[in-house]
Amino acid sequence: MQTLPIAIMHPYPLVLGALSSLFNSSGKFRVAHICLNYEQLISAIGISQVNFALIDIDSHILDENVQNMIRRLIFIRPGIKVVLYSDKIHSDAIAVLKRTGVSALISKKDMPEELLSACEQILQSNEFYLSENIKEIDSRSHEVSFGLSSKELEVIKLIVSGYTLVEIAELKNRSLSTISTHKYNAMRKLGINSNTELLKFAYEHNFFQSAVTE
Repeated sequence: MQTLPIAIMHPYPLVLGALSSLFNSSGKFRVAHICLNYEQLISAIGISQVNFALIDIDSHILDENVQNMIRRLIFIRPGIKVVLYSDKIHSDAIAVLKRTGVSALISKKDMPEELLSACEQILQSNEFYLSENIKEIDSRSHEVSFGLSSKELEVIKLIVSGYTLVEIAELKNRSLSTISTHKYNAMRKLGINSNTELLKFAYEHNFFQSAVTE
């Protein structure tokens, strides 16, 4: 039976070894390249035919560098299936990554076998694949707004995810004063007076998994 070549990028050799064993023993896939960083992955994709790229992401999932990396992979190897594996995927990132060309999103809360399942399913279908934990994040996007407008919720969610007001303004192509106003109005509605209280509220109410309407 012919196996499909894949490339895996992960910063830890031990994890790379475990994932390689998982895929090599599947009978459907063959790990052609194991990469510790983005540069190695780009080089691997450029020199050989690879059907899948499994990428561990530890930085902000909406970081422009991450999106540019994905676009470059797809440009170099059209048709490649990009699978992202991260614990930083939040609801407002899902639609963005889908538009960027990602084929599947897997949470690090999922078992490693979920990566194998994702590759098997997107091999048979071009549908965007979400693991169960990512689906839960996505489903919560419509559940809780805490009385905030969609724009206020969007700004607060990005703030508690680590973005500064300047970064949010650049990311959303809005003025800094508009972003600041959204933050002020949201904190007023929530009865919060400081960033420390905001972070505490976020953890208590799963704000990181509350979505925004684009």
